Amino acid sequence: MGALISAKKEKFSGLLTEDGAAYMIAKELGVKVSGKADRKKLAEITEGMNGIEIVAVAKQIFPPKEFERNGKKGRLQSIILSDETGEARLTLWHGDIDKAAEMGLKKGDALKITNCAISSYNGQPQISVNYSSTITRAPESEAPKIERKLTAIAGLDSNMREVSVIATIKTMFPEKAFENEWGAGKVMNFILKDGHFERMATAWNENADEV
Repeated sequence: MGALISAKKEKFSGLLTEDGAAYMIAKELGVKVSGKADRKKLAEITEGMNGIEIVAVAKQIFPPKEFERNGKKGRLQSIILSDETGEARLTLWHGDIDKAAEMGLKKGDALKITNCAISSYNGQPQISVNYSSTITRAPESEAPKIERKLTAIAGLDSNMREVSVIATIKTMFPEKAFENEWGAGKVMNFILKDGHFERMATAWNENADEV
């Protein structure tokens, strides 16, 4: 069996984990692999875990990237997942990228990932899927309930991302159309007020329509 696993890993240029290779071989030989996955929160996952289940929200989805290794080309895509306890990176390879696209996966969607493994990326846990893994939309009843903390306007900083605020629109400026090398669009500026503090806000395209 060890020789079969080594050959299968070599065929996939070392991008297939040993467990993934074993599952692939088992399926080819008609061996049924079963067992209930152990569900973990993101704060609980550590490198070396395998066969676990995770339910989390897609917080950020990066575009797929192409690469070449040992003369073979491939693709990978990173997705930042979030639940009530923390965040972790999910890495998709090759055909799994197409499956996510077919699902219409978008930011904010809740996912259920079964039979996944935990590796490491830059010293942080990384979720990897293998041949036996499944990625589906999580039922609403199982989706993480993530509380968004509000930030006061006075506490805003230029390095912050994905901030939530509650404020009053003090002034709205006329919408402007523009066109550049990336195409045409529209933009609207408005001033937000929270107590004695004010900040300029900008909305682009569809968000300008919302304002």
